[in-house]
Amino acid sequence: MEKKLEKMKKEIQRQNAVLIGLFTIASGLLVLSNSGFLARHYTGGQYADFIDGFILGLVIVTDIICIFRLVKNQAALKDEKKLTRLYNEMNDERTKQINALAGGNSVKMSMILLIVIALIVSFISFEAFLAIIGAVVVIGLVHKGMVLYYSRVEI
Repeated sequence: MEKKLEKMKKEIQRQNAVLIGLFTIASGLLVLSNSGFLARHYTGGQYADFIDGFILGLVIVTDIICIFRLVKNQAALKDEKKLTRLYNEMNDERTKQINALAGGNSVKMSMILLIVIALIVSFISFEAFLAIIGAVVVIGLVHKGMVLYYSRVEI
């Protein structure tokens, strides 16, 4: 069990590095947005305001999640009991199985729902229709790529 906990500590440290990087990127995006650099590149002012608000919300949520996870990880690194609980939480077979089933089915359902939405939107905006269909294609390609990667099938 001791080797597993040491491996878990290294994994948590790797996660912390990723979280700090994500926090830094999100904060940089906020600085870029607030500087007015992005707003100059939009055709209409209303779009720039909307995107600036979207970026602000995205950064706030991302930073809160990063901080929450960092605090949780740091607490686990300092307390072996919390580390063991986190290890069990991350390696629970039942949770992994549920997430795998939900993930696969949610991709399929999302693609079907997006196609239906695209058909409805096609009466309003052809560009939006193409964008939604493009998103469905990207989701499908990423899903197929992940299936090939995890099944180790040679192309």
